[in-house]
Amino acid sequence: MRRIGVRMEGTMRVFNQLLAVAALVLVSGCAGHIQYMTPYIYFDEHDDDGLIVLRVSAKADVMLARGRINRDGWIEKGLSDRTQFHSEDGFVIASVSPTGAGEAYGVIAVRPDDFTDMAAEPAFTYSTALWGRSSAGGIVLVGFGVVPALAVGTAVAIAESLKSHPTYIPTVDIKLPTFTVVAGKVTCVGAIRIDASKDVDSDDPPEKIGITPITSPADTEAVARYLAKHYPKVRGKVTTNALQMTRRNEYTD
Repeated sequence: MRRIGVRMEGTMRVFNQLLAVAALVLVSGCAGHIQYMTPYIYFDEHDDDGLIVLRVSAKADVMLARGRINRDGWIEKGLSDRTQFHSEDGFVIASVSPTGAGEAYGVIAVRPDDFTDMAAEPAFTYSTALWGRSSAGGIVLVGFGVVPALAVGTAVAIAESLKSHPTYIPTVDIKLPTFTVVAGKVTCVGAIRIDASKDVDSDDPPEKIGITPITSPADTEAVARYLAKHYPKVRGKVTTNALQMTRRNEYTD
């Protein structure tokens, strides 16, 4: 019986993770792909892609997109260049194609796992940028009208998940974290702190959250230890490339 219980617990954990990522995909425009980094991925200096490590505090689903930077800000290249990740142990590990001249990846959406009470954590005191809740939830619900009957249960679960744990995005003219990627290199791009504080007297999620980049000399050492423990086949020295907060100019290029 204990073995069955453990198996069911593992199944539910995987289902909840898939549910969370599915919600992020739907709210963010039903585009992009989901990337899972297995512990046995092999990576070295001869790889055509680059490996980036992003610290995320607190735990959240994260969406990255490729874009370019000009004097007006960061512009997303297109919906097909979006990739979703679920942070594990406070890290997002991503294998992505390198950026060219004038290009950069941007963090364009986050979906926090939990919210803190405003009384315990004053909201947005030191925030660099405020992101608002995505308004795509209603569109998602309309779309469920055409799914097969077998998927109704999943649709309802996603709808409830969207309501209690919405996705937050930077709108035009709001800053977002951006970074560059070099082929064959393991790059610690830094960390983002997500201030997701709600009214202590309300059950509703906050209207806005704070996004702040954090840089620390200890990050590189922590990343190297984490990779050695969880991704033993990743080779190469960890370098740093701090996040830049860049104004979002347009949704797509």
